[in-house]
Amino acid sequence: MDGEDVTNVIREHYVSKLASIASQLPSVRKFLLDYQRSLAKEKVCVMEGRDIGTVVFPKAFCKFFISASVEERARRRWDQLQAQSEGPVPELEQVKLDVKKRDESDMNRLEAPLKQADDAIYIDSSELDLDQVLALLERTARERAQNMGVSLT
Repeated sequence: MDGEDVTNVIREHYVSKLASIASQLPSVRKFLLDYQRSLAKEKVCVMEGRDIGTVVFPKAFCKFFISASVEERARRRWDQLQAQSEGPVPELEQVKLDVKKRDESDMNRLEAPLKQADDAIYIDSSELDLDQVLALLERTARERAQNMGVSLT
């Protein structure tokens, strides 16, 4: 951002909380919706988000709904905070409570609530590592693209 690497800063615990709050504002949602759709006009892309398959790209050729148990998502988030945070890191139990609270908030918001798209493939990643998840996603996307005549290049 303005020439500064903010990769770790945007992953800070307090930023995640603020992102969840800001994402509920209609003006923010409208801007992001238009921006995300404009990115995909030129080329095939991969996007991640809590309403990508239901609101942003409801007709995407390949959609996944990837989740894990609350405990596993909290542990992963806590590990990430431990590794990347430049400030104090909350206790694991607090991170778990925050994950639950964000899920509830996102599932119950009026604008673009978090939900699995009817045509999304559900993947429980609780017992999978990152490489296993990526391999599964790639294999499935390539198969689906081939079956539908979609070019991924």
